[in-house]
Amino acid sequence: MTRRQTVAAGAATRVLVVVLAAVLVIVAVVYGRSLGYGFLSWDDDQNVTANRILLEGPWWRFWFAPYQGLYIPPVYTLWSILAALQSPLNPLLFHGVNVLLHLANTLLVLFLARRFMPSGGALAAAAFAALLFALHPLQVETVAWVTGCRDLLCAFWLLLATLLYLRAEGRLWPSAFAWLVFVVALLSKPSAVALPAALLLLDIIACQTPWRKALLRLLPWFALVPPVVIITQQVQAEGVDQALQQLTLWQRSVVALDSFGFYAGKALWPSGLAIDYGHSPQLVLAGQGLAVDLAVLGGVVLTVIFCRGRLRRPGLGWLLWGAALMLPTSGLVVFSYQHTSTVADHYVYVPLVGMAIAAAWLLSGLEGRSRVALGSVLVLAAGVTSSLRLPVWSGDESLYPAMVASKPRSFAGLIGLAAMSLRAKRYEEALGYVNKAQEVEPLNIAALADKGLALARLGRYSELLAELGTKMPDRKLILDYPLSAPDMATLLMTVAFAQIRTGQAKESLPTLCRARFADAANPDVLTFVPMVAEYLGKKADDPDLCEADYRR
Repeated sequence: MTRRQTVAAGAATRVLVVVLAAVLVIVAVVYGRSLGYGFLSWDDDQNVTANRILLEGPWWRFWFAPYQGLYIPPVYTLWSILAALQSPLNPLLFHGVNVLLHLANTLLVLFLARRFMPSGGALAAAAFAALLFALHPLQVETVAWVTGCRDLLCAFWLLLATLLYLRAEGRLWPSAFAWLVFVVALLSKPSAVALPAALLLLDIIACQTPWRKALLRLLPWFALVPPVVIITQQVQAEGVDQALQQLTLWQRSVVALDSFGFYAGKALWPSGLAIDYGHSPQLVLAGQGLAVDLAVLGGVVLTVIFCRGRLRRPGLGWLLWGAALMLPTSGLVVFSYQHTSTVADHYVYVPLVGMAIAAAWLLSGLEGRSRVALGSVLVLAAGVTSSLRLPVWSGDESLYPAMVASKPRSFAGLIGLAAMSLRAKRYEEALGYVNKAQEVEPLNIAALADKGLALARLGRYSELLAELGTKMPDRKLILDYPLSAPDMATLLMTVAFAQIRTGQAKESLPTLCRARFADAANPDVLTFVPMVAEYLGKKADDPDLCEADYRR
């Protein structure tokens, strides 16, 4: 290498370092405020703060069985490490990891985009793609929510696998290493199962690899798809609404197209963002928002066709790469959260990579000043909008009111407000929120449990027994829905407490036995079972204390 070439290479490296540093600083400034946020009762409790395995160990148990309907051992292992670093749990560590993962993903997007951008101004276009991906308001949910670490960690391995696959160019050992990284992505979140299809489209369209050759390269990747899909369906079977399982392929296709249109609309114009969209398949098929979403999708497809000359093969390839990665959570396949909503902001975290790179390709076709001006405006608008949305995720006090403000009949929002009122000892207020939640889901166990707690605290025992005494879960329900067993135990304990307070100690024993069967670690179970047993002249450890059906 000549001296001139050496100097040029050094200058290029310095420019790259400056651009990378600038991108990281911008993203860190926007999301840095989330480091001061706490844990939420929106899944952070069951996944982290009330996760007995995570708190008590051993961490390796996560590798041998699913937890709370998910098998994502790398995520729980990472959280276990953070839990071991400081006791009690420090939310700063968890939010810090989320921000670091988002920064790492931003860098991976930059490197991926740079590989495909036109040679003139490739670094600037790649930086724009990375910033648009990182700062888009749809990303706030994933980064500012501790539980969003699932999507962030999966995205890291998924993007790394994509980069390694492209660099391998079919060579055996680099391709094998990329495949192993893909396995870790699958273990971090099973929605990564769509990556082989995404890579096939990218390889054929953007890299212009013959389809037979590309398919041959990806056969080991596709071989993992069927077992992952089967295992995931078995693990999540409890959380899936039976009515969803009865949807026909045609109905699921309509729901999936609606999801694509919904996300396209939010990506292009991110207003009206919500935590709980309530966009369930039943409402979609009933026509709620369907026409608008399909119109948006149709408009996007027509625009892509019209702009295919500007997009060219790389832009189109990345757009389809992102679309393929939306398939697992689009509604085409039934999943547990779909009972509440088919769409959620964190589902589109990775697909936004494809949209951002495609947008950068379109932008790169503009004249110099126009390109810089439009790119700067888009990045600034995304950063400001994300900064304004970020505080929604600062705590339960801001999250649940925002849920109900965007969707007044949000069951999750109303139950969250009820739980907050219970913690603040505002029991009448809690009862009001529970009653509203029951208008949406009358027999939801969480609502019944909270109602029992509120009525018990208000001393309205007769009302509690009259309304909830006939709705106690039986053995079959407890066994069929183990994820809901803690709420069932709480409901049963409130009924048992009301029976005790109304002089029905003998009648409370079978109820307590059911509660212990549902959740033997419930603190009220540990207190009341021996107390009532002693009162009735029995021993708590007597094998004949409970009926045979309610013994563990």
